[in-house]
Amino acid sequence: IMKLNSFDGFIGESDMKMNGEITNYMGYTKDLMSDTITPSGTLGGRLNYASKVFYTDEWLDTTEVAAEAQSVGEVPIGSYEDNAVPKNIHFVMDAEIDKIIYDNMDITDAKGELLIKDGIVDMSGLKMTILGGHFVMNGQYNTSNPIKPAFDFKMKIDRLSFQKSYETFNTVKKLAPIAENIVGTFTTDFEVSGLLDPELMPVYDKLNGFGDFFIENAKVKDLALLEKITEATKMYKTDKVTLENTNIKAEIKDGKIIFQPFTSKSGETDITIGGSRSLDSILDLDVKLDMPAGKAGEVMKGTLAQYGLDQAVGDRVIVPLKVTGKESNPKIKVLGATSSGGLTSVKELGKERAKAEIDKAKDDAKKEVDKAKEAEKQKILADAKKEADKLRAEGTYQGKKVKDEAYYQAKELEAKSSKPWEKATAKIAADKIRKEGEVKEKEVIKEANQQADKLMFEAQKKADSI
Repeated sequence: IMKLNSFDGFIGESDMKMNGEITNYMGYTKDLMSDTITPSGTLGGRLNYASKVFYTDEWLDTTEVAAEAQSVGEVPIGSYEDNAVPKNIHFVMDAEIDKIIYDNMDITDAKGELLIKDGIVDMSGLKMTILGGHFVMNGQYNTSNPIKPAFDFKMKIDRLSFQKSYETFNTVKKLAPIAENIVGTFTTDFEVSGLLDPELMPVYDKLNGFGDFFIENAKVKDLALLEKITEATKMYKTDKVTLENTNIKAEIKDGKIIFQPFTSKSGETDITIGGSRSLDSILDLDVKLDMPAGKAGEVMKGTLAQYGLDQAVGDRVIVPLKVTGKESNPKIKVLGATSSGGLTSVKELGKERAKAEIDKAKDDAKKEVDKAKEAEKQKILADAKKEADKLRAEGTYQGKKVKDEAYYQAKELEAKSSKPWEKATAKIAADKIRKEGEVKEKEVIKEANQQADKLMFEAQKKADSI
């Protein structure tokens, strides 16, 4: 055991203070020198770590990853290994950092416990403040399989700005770009898991999660969806929406966001929205407008007349809509109209016309959804093939690396033998090493191909289920 009573200094511009103990450093050093990993070479210990300012750019450098790809379509060889957590380290670290400078954001008041073991970083009660929002995280960064690094987190976030989250987090831009159009903050209790690519970004079509989002007071502006609803219904200011004390239950399935119906307000009109958004920005939403009957009669007489509601009965009128197509230019279908007195027809002709219009709108909406589903299927298969090709290329590279190392060891063994009888014995041992290297190469390639085949099988199964 080596005790560290006190360390106070800088690495680069990052200050740090540490104390604690380190165990088995001799066994670890021995393995390090021989380039092997054995059970007796695990480095252990517990450290208390503190810093006033920690600069992550001094520790993380992803600029070489892309440069390592030597031709179009080539996998950045070794990049997964570069991000792997060593399996021969068993460390517990209690960290407290006043400020972390990371990319385009400042993280403050970070504290929590990290357990590093078996290629996994386990975070427990990690607290921090990011962009004014308060985070509490529990979960894992798992590189026990270096080719498929994974994460699994439970997060509690209190009062984080929608627009700041959009500006800062690529995941928000990819999955929920609507955040750019919302002025206000949200609070969430969310669980999310998935795989990471060599640059430690989520593999979006492998992302899964669920949780609740609470919005105390926010305004939505300049959103294409709302503008299209206004255009389709001829209603006034449905593109000006507020969210007050709203709870939204959401789920992520392989990158697709699915949310349960929730209600927002536009003046005296309630707008209820539920449905899904795919990774390709395809919307499949059910929308319901619930408005005072008098106002509906004034602003959309022509639309309501098609459904026999030109003389609406009851206090309120409900207009269901179907939204499909690209998020940037969605298509809106008016499915009908009802009043608080029930489905109303002033004339029989109104009934017939209403039914025909509803059937046509549903049929058109189904065609749009089917078209979007087919596009999503093709993307799932294309993305899976791309990932499978990466796995196969990585397996080929790693297998060759194992064989080359065996050949190198064999050559070194033969070179050290000078006497005839030593050479004969060395050749037998060297041939055995080469043969073992060739066998291991095939095993590595076989395993990578099996992973790639499984990936394609799962992708086909997923595409067939859409």
